Amino acid sequence: MIIEVVLKNKIKSADQWWYYSSQPIPVGCRVKVMLNNQTLIGLVIDCIEDRPTSFELKPVLEVLDDTPVLSPLFLRLFEYAQTICLDTKYEILQQCLPIDRKLNEKSITPTIEKKYIRTQRLLTDSKLRKLDDLFDLKPGDFIDQSTFTTTRLKAFVKDGLCEVVEGLPSFIVRDNAIQPPLNQEQKEVVDAINLQHHEIHVIKGPTGSGKTHVFMACAQKVLNQNKRVLIGVPEISLTPQMVQRFQTFFSVPVIVYHSYLSPKEKVTALAQIRKHEACIVIATRSGLFIDESFGLIILDEEHDSSFYQSTPMVYHAHDIALFIAQECNIPLLLASATLSLETYAKALKGIYRLHELKTRHEANLPTLHIVNMREDIKKNESYMISKPLKEAIDLRLTQNEQVLILMNRRGAFPTLTCKSCMQDARCPECGLNLNYHSDTQKIHCHYCAKVYTNYACVHCGHAHFSGSGYGTQSVVSRLQTLFPQARIARLDSDVDTVAQSSQILDDFALGKMDILVGTSLIAKGLDIESVTCVGILEADQALSFLNLRSSESTFAMLMQAAGRSGRAKKHGEVFVQVMDPKHRVIECLKNHDYTRFFKEEMAFRHQAQLPPYVYLIAIEFAHETASIAFEGSLSITKTLQESMHTIGPSMLLKQRGKYRYQTIIKSKDWIKTLQQLKELKIIQHSKIEVRVIANPYALGGV
Repeated sequence: MIIEVVLKNKIKSADQWWYYSSQPIPVGCRVKVMLNNQTLIGLVIDCIEDRPTSFELKPVLEVLDDTPVLSPLFLRLFEYAQTICLDTKYEILQQCLPIDRKLNEKSITPTIEKKYIRTQRLLTDSKLRKLDDLFDLKPGDFIDQSTFTTTRLKAFVKDGLCEVVEGLPSFIVRDNAIQPPLNQEQKEVVDAINLQHHEIHVIKGPTGSGKTHVFMACAQKVLNQNKRVLIGVPEISLTPQMVQRFQTFFSVPVIVYHSYLSPKEKVTALAQIRKHEACIVIATRSGLFIDESFGLIILDEEHDSSFYQSTPMVYHAHDIALFIAQECNIPLLLASATLSLETYAKALKGIYRLHELKTRHEANLPTLHIVNMREDIKKNESYMISKPLKEAIDLRLTQNEQVLILMNRRGAFPTLTCKSCMQDARCPECGLNLNYHSDTQKIHCHYCAKVYTNYACVHCGHAHFSGSGYGTQSVVSRLQTLFPQARIARLDSDVDTVAQSSQILDDFALGKMDILVGTSLIAKGLDIESVTCVGILEADQALSFLNLRSSESTFAMLMQAAGRSGRAKKHGEVFVQVMDPKHRVIECLKNHDYTRFFKEEMAFRHQAQLPPYVYLIAIEFAHETASIAFEGSLSITKTLQESMHTIGPSMLLKQRGKYRYQTIIKSKDWIKTLQQLKELKIIQHSKIEVRVIANPYALGGV
């Protein structure tokens, strides 16, 4: 038999090889083979009858699996992924394989815990009988290990009062959990969603309208059928809050899966999912590659850019979720207060089924104040915290209410100027402005993540700089000066771990903090009753970026952030500090008017022939020498111009010390265009690195 195997190779384009086996090997099994005098592990993707070949086939050394490590569904997903991206087969395969079955990686086992179970042996000692009654231990009950010392537990085992079993870590599961009641609007949406077959349902509603309650009601119906539910969230920081909500209202295991888990934690989570047929899995985009059956997939905050992965394998969670839902004949729910333009356009056309929640659940929308910072600057007032916002914070603190401050930039000073030559400090690796962080007292590049301990000016060698502008750390310092009695916390991606982020959010939710300052992380998903004031600083800064979705992403972030205020009976206020209050995005935000924004942005996209009216494919070219990178990009672009509508090449920022150029292709059929690019073999260029990114979320490689 001729066995087709995908494996890792230094030459990325040569990751598919053929071997010989005397026996058929099931597709989806891992095998050991030789390549370039190295023993490698590959995956069988085809097994065909013997036929003459122009080269000698090497034998398969060993078959590692009795049964395929990829299900038929994920083998089809592997084939489908090759049509929506031009990454290598090996890169795609590694994405599709479970964490405990990756190729050429160490074997990982799940965490196993010792548990003590009460036996049927009767107690004769009066003291122990009293103990048994106190803790209500019946035969088969698990013993709470925190109640007894290890020595005591061992004594129980020795006396035959309990026995030791090993198993996966147990869950906190509430008995007889009751879900929150639905209002009439929510009931109508739940009743309209048929959970018995595949259909894409879009749930649109303002922040605080109870979309999560709809998820819960749908999830319970699926769990009643003894099926799993997958809930996708955009940010890792949101998972603890979502888990807490679902643990409160469900009597099944709620399992977390995301990229910040260690490999062992991921393997343990997978083992838990495989063990429980009826459970809820809350995950980021990587959770879509859990190779187990689900009865329902939900993508919450579906508009968020975090659902897009720009590194190999390049994909959008929408595409993967849609494929799995279609193949498994299960419903897919997409929900947001600010739906992506593509999703809402398809819903309006009837391609997706639209459900709308029109009102906030037990609350009114907050009052929005647009603060023109130009006027404050003219009056020599604060350029960071405006007078109206300062007064509002002061009032909330006296009323024991809480405040959120959104500043979508990390660090202390985003611009550093050399005191000698007056040039801005730039990263030698990528050319972007460097940022000063007051917590580490170091200079950071926010693009390539390099940290400089002893930085010298690239222009003159001087080592003394002055800082300007501000980020979250500067905002915290300013608020501490203005409100010395307030308890202030900061949450951004500089917070080291998920556990620390979760602790900060828990403390804020419990009222241990008065003011929370953060980046866009705090604009999503927070549902805290006592938050009645939200301040958004430099709200229109991103509107000046030359980016495909700058207006859309800015509007979504501002709407989401504004929605954190006044989510209960107390009325909320939002202060949006801008330099251009007449910008169309700010005008739409003022009235919480998503419909107007959608119409205006769609008109602009149509005129410019941008998505969703066309598809875009970005091709990036990179090399250590600028001239070689440019000449290579120009040569390939000229070839593409013969059959495609191209724009470029244009210069991008450096990355990892390499010069980069980009060409954009506009297409009405992106799958067909990708196939043409594959046939042209452009990623196999001999001199320069070439990457193809289908449907890029952002242009410019940032």
